[in-house]
Order: sequence, then structure tokens, then C-alpha cells
Amino acid sequence: MFKVNNSRKKRQNIYCSALLASLGLSFVNAADASNHSLLIAVDGLRGDGIENAKTPNFDRLIQGTWAEGYQGAFAFYAQTMKDAAPNSGPNHVGIMTGVTSAKSGVTGNSDVHTGRYDQYPHYQTLLERHNSKLNTAYLVTWSTDMQIDNEADVKIDSNDAGNVANTLAIINGTYQAAKWPRGTTPDSIFCF
Repeated sequence: MFKVNNSRKKRQNIYCSALLASLGLSFVNAADASNHSLLIAVDGLRGDGIENAKTPNFDRLIQGTWAEGYQGAFAFYAQTMKDAAPNSGPNHVGIMTGVTSAKSGVTGNSDVHTGRYDQYPHYQTLLERHNSKLNTAYLVTWSTDMQIDNEADVKIDSNDAGNVANTLAIINGTYQAAKWPRGTTPDSIFCF
């Protein structure tokens, strides 16, 4: 049985589960699957927590079997940055830029805003620079993540429930914002 130690983690898992359960309902055409990505980050959850929990929709995402033509990837035993304190900031920057703390310049939660994002851009920035017609969405629950410079079309800092609702609206084509007309098909979604 998967045990949750505090109510925030429990809420995150419930909301994440609700999001994942809904993913099978609607997304983009499977023929276009190679052009789309969904990155779901769950902070403070060990990989064996997912392995031991009953998460059939999440399992299908990991295995790439939730829709024809899709592939999944999952880090069951992700590690913190070895060259920084085990804080969220340097690890989130590492996920989004693909570099160590020594390269990004982010070694703690208080210096996220000083990262070397001009040299080591956020992955969604790289996508946008490659093709500005791509539709990218960045949804976070920790305000400090908004300090990680990126060029996503939509950037949302909300609570867990808000991000689940917004992510589902984006996937289902009902979300609307200045740079995101209703019915827009997402190419890249980052949800934390």
C-alpha cells in the first residue's frame, strides 16, 4: 500500500491521479504523436511510490500504451543534483535545462532567478526557438519555478487543482488565453 506522509503530498497525488485518469479521454491525434510532449513532475514522490500504487492510467503513460503511436518515459529512481543541495530550485532547473548546478549557476532555492538561461535555455524555449508555431504551456505550483526564464506561450502559476483543471482544458481544447486561442492543440505541456 502506498502511504502519504502529509496532506499536500496527498492532494498532489489525488490531483495528479485525476489528471492522469482524464488523459485517456482526449488528446491530439495519435498520428501526430511524435510532435507532442507531456512532462508531469511530481515533487517529493519516490519512484517506488508509483510502482506500488494502483495507477493504471499513469502506467499506460509510462509504457506508451495509452494511445497508439505514443511513447512513454519515467524516471523510477531520479536523483537530486549531485553538485547542489537537495533543494527544489537546482533540481527543477536541471530538469528544465538539462544541465548541472555548476553549469546553470543555480545551487539553491534563493538563486533560481540568477540562472544562466541565456547559455542553458529551458527546453520549451528551445522548442519555441526551433519552431515558433509550436504551442507550449508551462504550469507550475511553486512560484519560484516562474523565475526560470522560458518562452512558453502560456505560463500559469496556480495551485494543484487549478493546474489540473488548466492542463485538462489545454488538452481538451477548451482553454483560452491571449496567446492560446480556444481549440489550440498543445505541442508541449510541462505540468508540476
